Amino acid sequence: MLWFALVAVKALRVAKMNPQTALAVLGSPEALSIAFFVLLAAIPTIFFAFGFVAWYWGFGTPEDRGVAKRVAAVSAYLVALTFTTAIAPLINTILVLMFPITTIAIHLHGSRRRAAPRIDHPVVVEARAIIEEAETLDG
Repeated sequence: MLWFALVAVKALRVAKMNPQTALAVLGSPEALSIAFFVLLAAIPTIFFAFGFVAWYWGFGTPEDRGVAKRVAAVSAYLVALTFTTAIAPLINTILVLMFPITTIAIHLHGSRRRAAPRIDHPVVVEARAIIEEAETLDG
């Protein structure tokens, strides 16, 4: 969420503190696509935070939770959140890189099928026969 605040401040600065121009900059397709991909990168962290809130409130009423349970819950959340935020960029990078790598692999696989025909291919045999016939007629 801090990212969106920084973008809003930057838009205001670029717009020379004119709110209408800043809203136009923030509403541009480029800014919206960047915001979409930032949210996409933050999805694991957001889901994890929602899961923690549901898990934390599942302990019972606030009166039933002792200090030890609260500290254990918050500690477990921080450890898991650290693990999730450390792994999420790696997973997103792998997913983003899979598209071009898959595209290249499909292209290379397709180019192998479109390679030059083999010598015993009927079209090649017929073409050689035509060339030989043309050479004998020419000579």
